[in-house]
Amino acid sequence: MNRSVCHVCRNGDRPVVMVVLRELKPQQRVLLRNIDRVVEKYREQGLRAFAVYLSDVPRRDVPRVQTFQYNGRIEMPVGISPAVIGEDQLGVETSIPVSVILYNEQTVWKRFDFEKDGPSHKQIREILDHADTMLAESKDSDE
Repeated sequence: MNRSVCHVCRNGDRPVVMVVLRELKPQQRVLLRNIDRVVEKYREQGLRAFAVYLSDVPRRDVPRVQTFQYNGRIEMPVGISPAVIGEDQLGVETSIPVSVILYNEQTVWKRFDFEKDGPSHKQIREILDHADTMLAESKDSDE
């Protein structure tokens, strides 16, 4: 709490699923829980995940994000960042409420941007399938 952590740095060259949120809705909770399950399945292979909530007033939103994470039984770290970082450094437009970025060796492998009410269950399945593929390709290149 109240500490600055760079999850990109912490995860190093591991394969990662990063979720950038502008909203905290039930569908985002479903997304994060499913990603948690995939990370648990592939933890030995190095898969990690984290989420970042982009806020105009980060200090105000700390309790809201903590409650969202606790009530949703979300295991991955969920941080809060000023919204301007999402726009400037991550290239996430203000109109995009949810972005999922799969990266490996600190290089973006696949990105998904979702409009309102997304992602759907089908889209979540697609993200998880792409995480499987990213891990398989990562494993192939290591051998």
